Amino acid sequence: MIKDVEYNIRNDAVLHADFFVPAADEKLVYTYKVQLVGNAAGVLKGGFLVKRVPEIKVQATIGNLPERVVVDVSALNVGDEILVKDLNLGKDVTILTNGEASLVSIAPAR
Repeated sequence: MIKDVEYNIRNDAVLHADFFVPAADEKLVYTYKVQLVGNAAGVLKGGFLVKRVPEIKVQATIGNLPERVVVDVSALNVGDEILVKDLNLGKDVTILTNGEASLVSIAPAR
């Protein structure tokens, strides 16, 4: 895993990276950016997609950490929302972000 990265301030090229290897049974806390995929049905009907929580924190061993967090918004209609607790990242992954926080919602047109 990457611990730290040093960038060139002129062109953003990577100058140096520090790596570490955690123990297989060590629980790590990792922050993921939430990736939204799909075209929400509510947006196609005139609603607006509102992104609320851009990233979440999870805790798991290195072998159980997900590669990324992807949320499909295709089924959302106007007034619907997806909460953090609705994510299914596996039984060995603990989500540390508040479960009642809204990841994304569809707001009605004004």
